[in-house]
Amino acid sequence: MPGDPPRLPALAVICDIVGSMSPVDIARSAAGRAELLYLVDAGDNDLIELCQSLAQTYAVRVDDPQAIATLLRDLGVNAVTTFSDPHCAVVDAVNAVLRGDDPDRDSRWRKDMQRDSLVRHGLSKIVASRFHSAHELQQLVTRQGVPLVVKPRRGAASRDVWLLNTRQDVNQFLLAAAGGRRDLDDFVAETYVQGVRPAAHRHVGDYISVELFVHRKGFSAFVTDRPPIAWPCRETGIIGPTVLSASDQKAAVDLAVDAHAALGGGFGAFHVEIKLSEPTPEVIEVNGRLGGYVRRLVQYGAGIDVGPWAIASALGADPQPRAPMLTWDRAVMGVLFQAPPSAVSVEAAPARKALLQLPGVLAVEAVAQPGSLVDWQMGSGGAVAKLWIAGRDHSELGDRARTVAKVLSSSFMFITAEGDTVREKDFVASMS
Repeated sequence: MPGDPPRLPALAVICDIVGSMSPVDIARSAAGRAELLYLVDAGDNDLIELCQSLAQTYAVRVDDPQAIATLLRDLGVNAVTTFSDPHCAVVDAVNAVLRGDDPDRDSRWRKDMQRDSLVRHGLSKIVASRFHSAHELQQLVTRQGVPLVVKPRRGAASRDVWLLNTRQDVNQFLLAAAGGRRDLDDFVAETYVQGVRPAAHRHVGDYISVELFVHRKGFSAFVTDRPPIAWPCRETGIIGPTVLSASDQKAAVDLAVDAHAALGGGFGAFHVEIKLSEPTPEVIEVNGRLGGYVRRLVQYGAGIDVGPWAIASALGADPQPRAPMLTWDRAVMGVLFQAPPSAVSVEAAPARKALLQLPGVLAVEAVAQPGSLVDWQMGSGGAVAKLWIAGRDHSELGDRARTVAKVLSSSFMFITAEGDTVREKDFVASMS
């Protein structure tokens, strides 16, 4: 009808309850920009009900890209994305079917195949090695030496990642694997790359992430920093803005763009982790979705919502055609406080109100309660406290981060499998 507003482009989102944006955040980000359709696993009734309250929702088998592609064709939808790691490969497969290609789901997001592609394009010197038995892993250690990082071929959020520094570490890993949590075939081993931390900012670790928004006209990107990791390779948060120089930021973004191109990334939001190693940075991994906690970080630090950027990019549109790149008003850190690796449960925990009264604390998202079970192999998802802090600059942020870390370390008490009590002190030491 004359005078009717133009129809919005349709975007399908393969949705999960765990992801870098929740179904509610996705709906808010798509408002006025896309006609949203949620695709939810048919067995997840609670998520289906939530998504139905937000947008048109279809129950599907998320392991059947052919059926999903047929549904989208019937609906006239040719753009699909996700904000959840387990579904990145499914998005690839659906897009392949829509294009008439073979739906090879493992081409980019399996860690060993991704590493092979990066090495083949001259973007990485790290070799990913498969092993199928304890004997093969022992041979690999003898041949390549340690340290080695052992990670799931299809993994996320540093879950089940092991750092093998000694033969004892190797034996502990094999013992855990024998317990049935994952088969050895599920893992890949890579040489551990030692990064360089900024000397003037002890709250900043030795790796960064590039948030890449790829569209028809090119790309937009920005860099975020990370706090020092918790043993063995558990993420402990996110920091913005980056402390890197403009030239180092450009080099990081260029590397991320090259990695995306090498993997045949297409449109959308991508999260590229890079180790600040010498003489050149090294790509840790590329993820086919917006980085976790990135949206909240930028909202706190720059007052901008990058959720719509991810939606626009998934449609191939420039996410910010009339907006400048990020201008940070303050330095912000999201803290994921991890339990010590020997802990199995929480004995004592700080009160949320007490944490909120600490200098610079903006919000406390979660605090594990006494009696809660903990498992270091859960990675960043196993953090016992999640909170946000801010400072006028990185100097003040670093001071406040150390204060928060000391309070968390002294307030949390954990129980080991042997019944002993233990506290987490390494995070404080790493920032001192």
